[in-house]
Amino acid sequence: MNYDTFAILSYLIMFHKLTLFVLLLLASITGSANHILTGEITYVPVTGQARTYDITVTLYLTNPAISDQIWIYLSLGDNSPLIKVNRTNGMGVYIPGTTINKSTYTYRYTYSKDGTYTIATAIDIRYYSRTTGIVNMPNSGATQMYVSSLLTISPALAPISSPYCSFPPIENGCTNILYKINPGGIDPDQDILRFQLLRCQTANDLNNPVGSFIPGYKFPDELDPSGRTLFTMDSLTGLITWDKPTNPGSYSIAFIIKKYRNSVLIGSVIRDMLVIIAPCANNPPVINKVPDLCVQAGNPISYKITSKDPDNDTLTFTTSGIPYGVTVSPATYTPQVTNIGSSSGTFNWNTNPIHFTKNPYQVYY
Repeated sequence: MNYDTFAILSYLIMFHKLTLFVLLLLASITGSANHILTGEITYVPVTGQARTYDITVTLYLTNPAISDQIWIYLSLGDNSPLIKVNRTNGMGVYIPGTTINKSTYTYRYTYSKDGTYTIATAIDIRYYSRTTGIVNMPNSGATQMYVSSLLTISPALAPISSPYCSFPPIENGCTNILYKINPGGIDPDQDILRFQLLRCQTANDLNNPVGSFIPGYKFPDELDPSGRTLFTMDSLTGLITWDKPTNPGSYSIAFIIKKYRNSVLIGSVIRDMLVIIAPCANNPPVINKVPDLCVQAGNPISYKITSKDPDNDTLTFTTSGIPYGVTVSPATYTPQVTNIGSSSGTFNWNTNPIHFTKNPYQVYY
C-alpha cells in the first residue's frame, strides 16, 4: 500500500444530550453574578500584509451587562505598550438555551520584525471574576484569569494560523459518572497538534501580564486522597477523561494545544475553562463504534452514525473538522430524522487527490 496517496480519517465522538439537568447546571452558574467561564486567544495572518495578524481574544461570560467587559487589554509580546481592544461582536452572542455569552475582541497588528511572540491577556476581576468557591482553586473569586498564545514569524515559514477549539466550553458532568470532553482542536494549516493539561494561571500585574501558576491549584485527581480518580488528556486527540468525579461543585481546568512543524514548536493556544459537576439521575447515550478509516485520496467516504439513549431523552449531534472546510469537495453531514431515544446521521466526503495528507483528518461529533 502506497500511503503517499491516502487520506486518513479519524473520528472522535462528542455527543450532546439535552435534558433539564443540563439547563439546571447552566442556571447554577448564571443565576446571580457576572463571571468569566472561559478564555482563549487565537490568531490568523492577514493575506498580502507581511507580519500582520488578526488576533482575537474569546471570552465566555455569564449575564454580561451593556457596560461589562466591553474591552480588554492585550499584550502583543514584543515589548510594545498594552493595547486596549474593544469588543468586536456587538453585545456578544448567546449560546442557545443558556445565558452564556461569547464575546470576542479582535485587533489587527503588524510586527516590526520576525520572532517568537507570546500574546497574552489577564482579565480584570473588577469587571469579570472567576466563579467564587471553585473546588480546586483557592480564593477563586479574587484570582484573575490569564491566557496566552505563542506565535512564530519566520522567513522559513509561510504565515501561520493558530490552532483553535471548534466546540464551545459548555460541557458539564455528573457525579459518579465517567466524564469525557473533547475541545475539537483544529489546525487550519494541518500542522501536527499535541494536547497537554495545564495548571490554571493568573497574572498579578495587569499592566505587565506575565502568567504564573496559581498557588494551591490542584488537578481534580489530586483532590482524591484514595488515588483512584483519573484525570487525563490524550496528547494526540485532545480527549479529556475524568474517571470519575465524586464531589459536586465548580472546577477550573486548562490545557494547551501545541502546534509543530517538522518537529519544531511554532505556535500554541491555551484554553482555561470552567466545568460544573452535579448529581444527576440520568444515563449517557450509547453510540455505535466509528472506526478510523484509511482511504485512497479520490475515493468517496460514507458512514452512518447511530445512537440510542436508555432514558429516551432527545439527542442531537454536533460535528466539526477540517474536511467540512476544505475548498474543493468539502465533506457534509446529514442528520436523519431524530426519534425520542435515538438519533442518527450520515457523514459523506467525496475525497479528491489534493486532500492527500500525512496527518489524519479528525472529525468530531
